[in-house]
Amino acid sequence: PFLRLTTRFHIPWVVFSDGEEKAINDLDNALDKSGQPCSANNPRCVVIPDKKCFEQYLTTPNSLDALQLMMADFQIELSNTTNEQGIAGMRESWKRKDETAILDQLKSHKTRYGARIADAFQTIGDEDKRIPKRVKEALDLAVPPSSEVNGDDDNA
Repeated sequence: PFLRLTTRFHIPWVVFSDGEEKAINDLDNALDKSGQPCSANNPRCVVIPDKKCFEQYLTTPNSLDALQLMMADFQIELSNTTNEQGIAGMRESWKRKDETAILDQLKSHKTRYGARIADAFQTIGDEDKRIPKRVKEALDLAVPPSSEVNGDDDNA
């Protein structure tokens, strides 16, 4: 219903979707009901590639250290641990967890880590990898880069 409402009111919209088959089918059904092209042919839709969910997309060798530290620090915060040895132990415990364990944790507690993920990604050494490509693509559709908003076009 939200998509139909936005299209009828001519409100700009963007859909950032999991890439799993069911998610894409549900999205395509909603787009069809709104008179919009399917997600594969819709420039307002950004779908996570390779049939992955959001958590799978985020959990990569590149982000693993950042996610492990984020989860450790959250556990430390929840436990009110102030002892340096306890903090070091929790961080070391999370550091030993592999991609599968981190992915399972993200999937099990989707809302717990939401805002923390962006902060964690800012610790990734390679600046070009701090914002995952598809996330940036969706955000740029929602709010164009300032040069587009301000009319600063290099081709003008």
